[in-house]
Amino acid sequence: CKGKVPVNGNPPEQPTVREALRHINLAIKGGVEVVNVYGPPGWHAYRPTDEEYVSFFDEVLPQVKHPVALTPNPIVGYVPKAAIIADLCYRYHQVVAVNLNNQTDDFFIELKGSLKREVPIYAPFPGSLHMMMLGAAGVIGGELNMLPKTYRKYFDLYESGNYIEAAHVYADIKRFSSYVKKWHGAHPRWIKMMMHIFKFPGSALRKPYRMPAAAELQRFADGLLRLRLSEIDELARAAGLAIPA
Repeated sequence: CKGKVPVNGNPPEQPTVREALRHINLAIKGGVEVVNVYGPPGWHAYRPTDEEYVSFFDEVLPQVKHPVALTPNPIVGYVPKAAIIADLCYRYHQVVAVNLNNQTDDFFIELKGSLKREVPIYAPFPGSLHMMMLGAAGVIGGELNMLPKTYRKYFDLYESGNYIEAAHVYADIKRFSSYVKKWHGAHPRWIKMMMHIFKFPGSALRKPYRMPAAAELQRFADGLLRLRLSEIDELARAAGLAIPA
């Protein structure tokens, strides 16, 4: 990208400070601009108390002299209080962003009202129209990997004040997201399935993921093409696939 596009790291959540730091330092050594840091995961019966959550970051962040983003993500097993995230942003100035994966605009509003210094908040796609109007710095999500032009159109329309057309594109992306989430679990499965269908290089899945059988892939492809999104039609034409009338 020759310095034109920031490259950030997103290590998976880790149950111990030692493991979290090992992954963070690997990302820093790799040259990423910002490292995404999750709290201790709510695995099995464990759910951290407020004190345990804060203590985790009070051990991790003093040892990281590099820009980081905090990600209070319910998928890791619980939702930390917005006030706790705001306090960590205030006390640790290497926190340069908060990424709200799978959060609602209620959490966004509470967090923004609790911040004691300016920290960019990046919203999840669902509800992003509201959150951008409320001051979100941008949007995050796995769908951007396969629909970059559609997302770019969405942002361009929003930034130009064409909210009606932006809402139409928002609805298209929501239809796409609702469709692929049947194969979700996590983003890699459906992303690699799309890469395989549209003949992108690097479509192999790492275990424990496994590529579905040919019949399932065909069903997935047929459903994608029935969405009639212009970017998917473009991918289909490039791959030599027949587009339904």
